Amino acid sequence: MCVCAHQEIHTRKPVPENELSETSITYRARCERWIVVKTDSELQRDVMTELKWEPTIRAAEIGVAVKDGVVTLSGDVDSYAKRWAAERAAKRVYGVKTVAEEIKVKLPDPYKRSDEDTAQSATNVLNWNVWVPRDRVEVMVQNGWITLSRDVDWWYQKVYAEDAVRHMLGISGVTNRITIKPPAPTVKAFEVKNGIEDALKRNAHAML
Repeated sequence: MCVCAHQEIHTRKPVPENELSETSITYRARCERWIVVKTDSELQRDVMTELKWEPTIRAAEIGVAVKDGVVTLSGDVDSYAKRWAAERAAKRVYGVKTVAEEIKVKLPDPYKRSDEDTAQSATNVLNWNVWVPRDRVEVMVQNGWITLSRDVDWWYQKVYAEDAVRHMLGISGVTNRITIKPPAPTVKAFEVKNGIEDALKRNAHAML
Protein backbone atom coordinates (compact mmCIF):
# COMPACT_ATOMS: atom_id res chain seq x y z
CA MET A 1 0.00 0.00 0.00
CA CYS A 2 1.28 3.48 -0.84
CA VAL A 3 0.51 6.98 0.39
CA CYS A 4 1.87 10.33 -0.64
CA ALA A 5 3.70 12.34 1.99
CA HIS A 6 2.71 15.52 0.13
CA GLN A 7 -0.81 15.17 1.54
CA GLU A 8 0.46 16.04 5.03
CA ILE A 9 2.16 19.21 3.80
CA HIS A 10 -1.14 20.69 2.59
CA THR A 11 -2.66 20.50 6.09
CA ARG A 12 -0.63 23.60 6.89
CA LYS A 13 -1.17 27.11 5.51
CA PRO A 14 0.26 27.15 1.97
CA VAL A 15 3.28 29.33 1.30
CA PRO A 16 3.27 31.46 -1.88
CA GLU A 17 5.54 29.99 -4.54
CA ASN A 18 7.57 33.20 -4.79
CA GLU A 19 8.42 33.01 -1.07
CA LEU A 20 9.86 29.50 -1.20
CA SER A 21 13.62 29.16 -1.06
CA GLU A 22 15.49 26.78 -3.34
CA THR A 23 16.01 24.46 -0.38
CA SER A 24 12.28 24.48 0.44
CA ILE A 25 11.34 23.68 -3.15
CA THR A 26 13.82 20.79 -3.27
CA TYR A 27 12.52 19.42 0.03
CA ARG A 28 8.90 19.68 -1.09
CA ALA A 29 9.70 17.93 -4.36
CA ARG A 30 11.27 15.06 -2.47
CA CYS A 31 8.30 14.84 -0.10
CA GLU A 32 5.97 14.50 -3.07
CA ARG A 33 7.52 11.16 -3.98
CA TRP A 34 5.57 8.05 -3.16
CA ILE A 35 6.56 6.31 0.06
CA VAL A 36 5.81 2.70 0.92
CA VAL A 37 3.72 1.75 3.95
CA LYS A 38 4.31 -1.90 4.77
CA THR A 39 1.72 -4.31 6.11
CA ASP A 40 2.47 -6.33 9.24
CA SER A 41 3.10 -9.46 7.17
CA GLU A 42 5.54 -7.57 4.94
CA LEU A 43 7.35 -6.20 7.98
CA GLN A 44 7.56 -9.68 9.49
CA ARG A 45 9.04 -11.03 6.28
CA ASP A 46 11.57 -8.20 6.03
CA VAL A 47 12.66 -8.50 9.67
CA MET A 48 13.12 -12.27 9.31
CA THR A 49 15.19 -11.69 6.19
CA GLU A 50 17.31 -9.08 7.97
CA LEU A 51 17.95 -11.52 10.80
CA LYS A 52 19.08 -14.16 8.31
CA TRP A 53 21.65 -11.72 6.94
CA GLU A 54 22.98 -10.82 10.40
CA PRO A 55 26.13 -13.01 10.74
CA THR A 56 26.40 -12.77 14.53
CA ILE A 57 23.14 -14.61 15.26
CA ARG A 58 21.22 -17.68 14.17
CA ALA A 59 17.92 -16.49 12.72
CA ALA A 60 16.24 -19.82 13.53
CA GLU A 61 16.61 -19.00 17.25
CA ILE A 62 14.58 -15.78 16.96
CA GLY A 63 10.80 -15.59 16.68
CA VAL A 64 9.27 -12.54 14.99
CA ALA A 65 5.73 -11.23 15.50
CA VAL A 66 4.36 -7.93 14.20
CA LYS A 67 1.24 -5.97 15.11
CA ASP A 68 0.52 -2.43 13.94
CA GLY A 69 4.17 -1.93 13.02
CA VAL A 70 5.46 -3.02 16.44
CA VAL A 71 7.91 -5.92 16.19
CA THR A 72 8.17 -8.44 19.02
CA LEU A 73 11.28 -10.63 19.14
CA SER A 74 11.30 -13.84 21.17
CA GLY A 75 13.40 -16.96 21.64
CA ASP A 76 16.52 -18.11 23.49
CA VAL A 77 20.14 -17.19 22.79
CA ASP A 78 23.41 -18.08 24.53
CA SER A 79 24.81 -14.54 24.90
CA TYR A 80 23.64 -11.01 25.55
CA ALA A 81 25.58 -9.83 22.50
CA LYS A 82 23.32 -11.95 20.26
CA ARG A 83 20.21 -10.56 21.91
CA TRP A 84 21.44 -7.03 21.29
CA ALA A 85 22.40 -7.82 17.69
CA ALA A 86 18.92 -9.22 16.97
CA GLU A 87 17.25 -6.09 18.31
CA ARG A 88 19.57 -3.84 16.31
CA ALA A 89 18.89 -5.83 13.13
CA ALA A 90 15.13 -5.48 13.57
CA LYS A 91 15.43 -1.73 14.11
CA ARG A 92 17.30 -1.40 10.82
CA VAL A 93 14.24 -2.48 8.82
CA TYR A 94 12.32 0.39 7.24
CA GLY A 95 8.77 0.70 8.56
CA VAL A 96 9.39 -0.74 12.03
CA LYS A 97 7.85 1.61 14.61
CA THR A 98 9.43 0.04 17.68
CA VAL A 99 10.85 -3.28 18.89
CA ALA A 100 9.56 -5.18 21.90
CA GLU A 101 12.45 -7.42 22.88
CA GLU A 102 11.50 -10.60 24.75
CA ILE A 103 14.54 -12.71 23.92
CA LYS A 104 15.93 -14.68 26.87
CA VAL A 105 19.64 -15.17 27.47
CA LYS A 106 20.37 -18.72 28.63
CA LEU A 107 24.07 -19.08 29.29
CA PRO A 108 25.62 -22.52 28.71
CA ASP A 109 27.52 -23.89 31.71
CA PRO A 110 30.97 -23.18 30.18
CA TYR A 111 29.95 -19.48 29.84
CA LYS A 112 28.77 -19.02 33.41
CA ARG A 113 30.99 -17.00 35.74
CA SER A 114 30.76 -15.64 39.26
CA ASP A 115 29.56 -12.07 39.68
CA GLU A 116 32.91 -11.14 41.26
CA ASP A 117 34.82 -12.46 38.27
CA THR A 118 32.50 -10.69 35.84
CA ALA A 119 32.78 -7.39 37.73
CA GLN A 120 36.59 -7.55 37.72
CA SER A 121 36.67 -8.38 34.01
CA ALA A 122 34.26 -5.54 33.22
CA THR A 123 36.40 -3.10 35.21
CA ASN A 124 39.49 -4.20 33.31
CA VAL A 125 37.72 -3.87 29.96
CA LEU A 126 36.66 -0.30 30.80
CA ASN A 127 40.16 0.63 31.97
CA TRP A 128 41.60 -0.73 28.71
CA ASN A 129 39.24 1.32 26.55
CA VAL A 130 40.84 4.56 25.40
CA TRP A 131 37.45 6.33 25.08
CA VAL A 132 36.28 5.62 28.63
CA PRO A 133 37.80 7.86 31.35
CA ARG A 134 39.63 5.76 33.90
CA ASP A 135 38.03 5.33 37.34
CA ARG A 136 34.93 7.31 36.31
CA VAL A 137 32.55 4.37 35.78
CA GLU A 138 31.34 2.05 38.53
CA VAL A 139 30.48 -1.58 37.80
CA MET A 140 27.96 -3.69 39.71
CA VAL A 141 27.03 -7.25 38.74
CA GLN A 142 24.08 -9.29 39.97
CA ASN A 143 23.28 -12.71 38.50
CA GLY A 144 25.39 -11.92 35.47
CA TRP A 145 23.65 -8.59 34.79
CA ILE A 146 26.02 -5.61 34.61
CA THR A 147 24.94 -2.17 35.82
CA LEU A 148 27.12 0.83 34.95
CA SER A 149 26.83 4.01 37.04
CA ARG A 150 28.51 7.29 38.14
CA ASP A 151 29.22 10.05 35.60
CA VAL A 152 31.36 11.03 32.61
CA ASP A 153 31.96 14.27 30.72
CA TRP A 154 30.60 13.33 27.31
CA TRP A 155 27.79 11.27 25.80
CA TYR A 156 30.18 9.28 23.58
CA GLN A 157 32.00 8.10 26.73
CA LYS A 158 28.74 6.68 28.10
CA VAL A 159 28.08 4.91 24.80
CA TYR A 160 31.58 3.45 24.57
CA ALA A 161 31.41 2.22 28.16
CA GLU A 162 28.30 0.18 27.43
CA ASP A 163 29.67 -1.05 24.12
CA ALA A 164 32.88 -2.21 25.84
CA VAL A 165 31.11 -4.59 28.23
CA ARG A 166 28.21 -5.62 25.98
CA HIS A 167 30.25 -8.26 24.16
CA MET A 168 31.79 -9.86 27.23
CA LEU A 169 31.41 -13.60 27.63
CA GLY A 170 29.04 -14.82 30.32
CA ILE A 171 26.85 -11.76 30.89
CA SER A 172 23.05 -11.78 30.78
CA GLY A 173 22.43 -8.07 30.26
CA VAL A 174 23.62 -4.48 30.65
CA THR A 175 21.95 -1.46 32.27
CA ASN A 176 23.59 1.88 31.58
CA ARG A 177 22.89 4.39 34.37
CA ILE A 178 25.88 6.59 33.65
CA THR A 179 24.99 10.28 33.80
CA ILE A 180 26.54 13.11 31.81
CA LYS A 181 28.18 15.96 33.73
CA PRO A 182 29.89 18.21 31.19
CA PRO A 183 32.97 20.15 32.26
CA ALA A 184 32.63 23.86 32.90
CA PRO A 185 32.05 25.61 29.55
CA THR A 186 35.07 27.35 28.08
CA VAL A 187 33.16 29.05 25.25
CA LYS A 188 30.31 31.54 25.27
CA ALA A 189 26.74 30.75 24.25
CA PHE A 190 26.88 32.81 21.04
CA GLU A 191 30.03 30.92 19.97
CA VAL A 192 28.19 27.62 20.38
CA LYS A 193 25.25 29.01 18.38
CA ASN A 194 27.52 30.19 15.57
CA GLY A 195 29.35 26.88 15.55
CA ILE A 196 26.12 24.90 15.18
CA GLU A 197 24.89 27.15 12.38
CA ASP A 198 28.21 26.81 10.54
CA ALA A 199 28.07 23.00 10.88
CA LEU A 200 24.54 22.95 9.43
CA LYS A 201 25.67 25.05 6.48
CA ARG A 202 28.67 22.80 5.82
CA ASN A 203 26.44 19.72 5.73
CA ALA A 204 23.42 21.28 3.98
CA HIS A 205 24.09 19.61 0.63
CA ALA A 206 24.51 16.19 2.22
CA MET A 207 21.10 16.54 3.91
CA LEU A 208 19.25 17.33 0.67
